[in-house]
Amino acid sequence: MYLNAVILQIVMLLLLVLIGLGLRHKNVFTDPVTKGVNTLLLKIAWPAMILMAAQKDLPQEQIPQVMTVLVLSTIIMSLTCVAVYLLFKGRIGKDRLAVFAGVSTMPNVGYVGIPIINVMYGNLGIIYLSGTIIALNIVMWTVLHLLIQEDGGAGRVLRALFNPGIAASLLAMIFILSGLRLPEPLLSLSNHLGNMTISVSMILVGVRLKDTIKFQQLKSGVLWLSMAIRLLIIPIAVALLLKAFGVTGITYGVLVVSTALPAAVATQFMAEQYNKDTALAAQSASISLLACLVTLPLVMLIAGI
Repeated sequence: MYLNAVILQIVMLLLLVLIGLGLRHKNVFTDPVTKGVNTLLLKIAWPAMILMAAQKDLPQEQIPQVMTVLVLSTIIMSLTCVAVYLLFKGRIGKDRLAVFAGVSTMPNVGYVGIPIINVMYGNLGIIYLSGTIIALNIVMWTVLHLLIQEDGGAGRVLRALFNPGIAASLLAMIFILSGLRLPEPLLSLSNHLGNMTISVSMILVGVRLKDTIKFQQLKSGVLWLSMAIRLLIIPIAVALLLKAFGVTGITYGVLVVSTALPAAVATQFMAEQYNKDTALAAQSASISLLACLVTLPLVMLIAGI
């Protein structure tokens, strides 16, 4: 049952990627258009999706578990991102090192994770997953944002901390802890903007793939190493550690599955924004979608989910 949900979701996302390829081929998405749409997603639609994730009704007794998922996810993504960056510093070119760290450690918890967790645990699982979605955005907008920018001292740190993603993540945490909800029409606005994120994001992956699909690049060891870390090494290590610390139930399932998902498309947005290796990000986002058809069931089997 779980595998069917995975396959259907991945096929839908890959169809969106193909639409992007076609639009780029027809020159509908020129470079300036792509850059503009990328900014729209990164600074408006993506933060709106974060707020959407925090608008579900949550029983008070479940708040500690959701916060546990949020804290553990933040720790896992932060530590693995920094560890990969430092481990491969000097071995991978500066223009792609931070992108490599991002695609290796940032999972696609929003687009792929929501339907899979919904099949496994229902609406309660989605509420737990909202903790991981918020955690992803916190880490993306702080740790990865700092790594992917050019050197800039203290000013760089301050610029990284003041951005729409962090603001939306902090608001989402307030909503979860307090039970408050966005008033109309802000709620409807967030829903409309957030709902466009999945389709437009995957179309942009296809747009960039049109310029980056080259057989020689697909033989890159860096690309396949990033997917091995993302889809196998990190989730299996997380499953073993969580078991060792006695984490069980929905918390365990959501954390393990979320770490075993394909590479986050958001890394491509940041690579685009700061003129880094967009090709690696686009290739990892699309190819890892296909690879997880095999790796995700394997991780779930090993983890005992």
